[in-house]
Amino acid sequence: MSATEDIRTLEGFDSVEVAGQIAESLHRLSRDATGSELVYAPFSRHSYYRDLMAVETGRIQSPGGEERLKRHAEQMDQLAKEREALVWRQLRDGFEYRVAPDRTDGFGGYFAPPAWLNQLFATANRPGRVLAGLMVRFALPSGVSSINLPIIGTGASVLPEADDSAVPEQDITDSAGSSAVVPLAGQVDVALQLLEQSPAGAHTDWAIFQDLTEATDAELETQLVVGLDGATSNPGTAQLLGVTNVANIISVAYTAGSPTGSGMWTPLSKVPAQIGDARSRPPECWLMRTARWAWLQGAEDGTSNRPFGLSTRFFLGSDDDTPDPVSGLMGWPVFLDDAIPATLGAGANQDVIICLRPRDMILLEGTPQSGVFREPLSGSLGARVQMHTNVAAITGRRPAGIGVLQGTGMAVQSGY
Repeated sequence: MSATEDIRTLEGFDSVEVAGQIAESLHRLSRDATGSELVYAPFSRHSYYRDLMAVETGRIQSPGGEERLKRHAEQMDQLAKEREALVWRQLRDGFEYRVAPDRTDGFGGYFAPPAWLNQLFATANRPGRVLAGLMVRFALPSGVSSINLPIIGTGASVLPEADDSAVPEQDITDSAGSSAVVPLAGQVDVALQLLEQSPAGAHTDWAIFQDLTEATDAELETQLVVGLDGATSNPGTAQLLGVTNVANIISVAYTAGSPTGSGMWTPLSKVPAQIGDARSRPPECWLMRTARWAWLQGAEDGTSNRPFGLSTRFFLGSDDDTPDPVSGLMGWPVFLDDAIPATLGAGANQDVIICLRPRDMILLEGTPQSGVFREPLSGSLGARVQMHTNVAAITGRRPAGIGVLQGTGMAVQSGY
């Protein structure tokens, strides 16, 4: 069976063209930057999780598994360095950095899942990483329990200078932006036979990793939006600080007993306006629930009874790791983020619309680590597959770059 035919069978595609495009993408993901074939790649004969269980537990046979895992570790280390170099090249807007992070989480690098699983998941059409995909991202340094960055509050003063006059002086003031390193972990129990009898192509690997990664991405996104920031002095119980809970952000209230799109329009426009005044730079995008966007698009303008659903299309490039905007609003792209709750406010029946500059924020992610354990389920021929990753985020680096529209007018309407 060809790669194209196999994908069509797995995914149920009817279009030969679409199936061919996916098969071509998988072929690219089967090789590293030098063109060498990856150890664990789409349609390979070896299962990453089966080799991992064979080496860790010795309960099943997988000839050559240890050597494959070592070679895989070398390939993942090289890919990590290439991705880190790409992040540094893409930085813009005067971002300051003082460290050279390393993706290595201690030892045992072959416990990082194969690159093609990460990449294939990232290119799939799933809700999940939205704000996480827009923030400036770094690898999380190893051996740390919290991240601290200096934040300059009052900056230096520079003015036109007359001949022989005193140079203006303004001392800077600073504070610290910090984040605990938060572990995100999950596990699934699977029948031992599934790993022992993994088919060529290791499709069981795909299903397990997809399930765990979707859960991890959903929790990370929720934390970035509405996390409550546990004490960084006690990292074991901490959460990330969500953008809606950052202190001193722009907050605009829309108050209405019977909300309308036309009534919301003026308060909505005040959010980017106040960000521009306070941050001295414009916002970069909007975040809102899919249902909120649909409600706003179906709302009428109040005079000619025309719906607001007149969209502006945006194209922000073809980076697989960056989410696609659904449209534009007031000149800025709109990203649909269903991690925004619909249970906010005093009545637990409101959502919010967020306007912000993601490039003002920093997300640090560790390499996902996985393991297979037989002992907890040895009495039922089962295996426990765990995955965990460590994350940190500095969302309050520039609070003036975050704006939120909230209030009674943001009550979720019936059907939305």
